[in-house]
Amino acid sequence: MKKLSCLLLIAFTINTAAFAAPPAAQPARPSELVPMGQTAGVRLVDGERSVSGIGTLTFYDPRSGVFGALGHGINDTGTSSLMRMASGMLLDAEVVDVRRGSSGQPGELKGSFDTGSSGTLLVNSPNGLFGILEAPENFGVAGILPVADKGEVVTGHAQMLSNVRGDTVERFDIEITRILDGDSRRSFMIRVVDSELIDRTGGIVQGMSGSPIIQNGKLIGAVTHVLVNDPRKGYGIFIDNMLREIYGN
Repeated sequence: MKKLSCLLLIAFTINTAAFAAPPAAQPARPSELVPMGQTAGVRLVDGERSVSGIGTLTFYDPRSGVFGALGHGINDTGTSSLMRMASGMLLDAEVVDVRRGSSGQPGELKGSFDTGSSGTLLVNSPNGLFGILEAPENFGVAGILPVADKGEVVTGHAQMLSNVRGDTVERFDIEITRILDGDSRRSFMIRVVDSELIDRTGGIVQGMSGSPIIQNGKLIGAVTHVLVNDPRKGYGIFIDNMLREIYGN
């Protein structure tokens, strides 16, 4: 059996509150989004209990202010079930060091983040974290791209946007090796082929979850998991599956 590792880097105490519900009035589902790739701090809070860590922003919708991140939810390590959340915030962060991944030992991004909030977390779902980005200028928001339907995703060349040093987002070459059915969080398999990224990180490391994936000029999804025994390989989620969580069908 292949061993997987989720890619959010977390230092935490267990949060047992009821998790925040999405807004009552959902915004219209967008056909275009801003792909992100910036590392961010996340903090889920309930009274005296909280969870904090770093992950990667996937998209930003400039019309509604909605952002999506991680491509998977944050689980309670004691029960392996989705962690409940009463409130949460998004924090500015930067990568200060990288532990390279190797076979059997996932690597990780080591980051620091500010205490001031740049956004509000609304939803911790199986397919990602979602909320409102209140200070997009803090994350260097760039150009907008069309959103791909599931049927447009094909095997072959693609690129991932990721922040693996400082606060700089870079493009790295990957290949989509297989399109999958079933688990919505593991929609397709990927392999890192970018020699610079392999030299720097060994491949996919913890903290990269949510890194947006671009193919044929469209935002198709995000990185979610790494294969523990081969950090050059991992899984991605269709952007469609992420959008369903916050925008509905």
